[in-house]
Amino acid sequence: MRNVFKPALALAALALATATSLAPAASAAEQRPAVTAGSANITGVGNGSGLIPSLDSAWVHFLPNYDSGHLVVNRGDDIAAVCRVWSNGAAWDLVLDHNKSFAGYTLESYLTVPSTTDCGVIGTPGTVTTQTWVHLYPHADWGYLVANPGDTVAPICSLYNTDTDGRVHLFDLVVDRTNQIAGFAWDSVITAPTPASC
Repeated sequence: MRNVFKPALALAALALATATSLAPAASAAEQRPAVTAGSANITGVGNGSGLIPSLDSAWVHFLPNYDSGHLVVNRGDDIAAVCRVWSNGAAWDLVLDHNKSFAGYTLESYLTVPSTTDCGVIGTPGTVTTQTWVHLYPHADWGYLVANPGDTVAPICSLYNTDTDGRVHLFDLVVDRTNQIAGFAWDSVITAPTPASC
């Protein structure tokens, strides 16, 4: 299984990187949730943070490692440091970019104000009712990893976004504690209560 998973993950990461770099501007039907840009001033989940001055941008990943799919956040974006995990001897923070509605893990050393909250205790644990896609951006057409029934999934916050089917869906920012996957999943498939707004 592992020999099949790694090439599949690499292909998914390549597809996500290609789709991200070639993604067109959002149409009216794909408008991102109404979030207000600022200087780490948005109330909600996490610590107000940003990228350190020596970085123009940083990758945010599905998993706390360099090998998983990623999107890019930029210096000057309103970034919330939500929680932290340790992986391969490094601290990784789950971040939410309020400007782009991107979420994922980035190295804690990249942030001006890292999180002090462990990702193992944040959110209300539940499970997913069916195999579920977890995205770095709240949209069903974006790259994904899979959370499976039986995985402990903790929703942290929620937001609405219009999906490709033209319907508005409620997405939760989640941490799959079983596999350390982070990203957005449909609220309707998570057994835990709907969390507060991101």
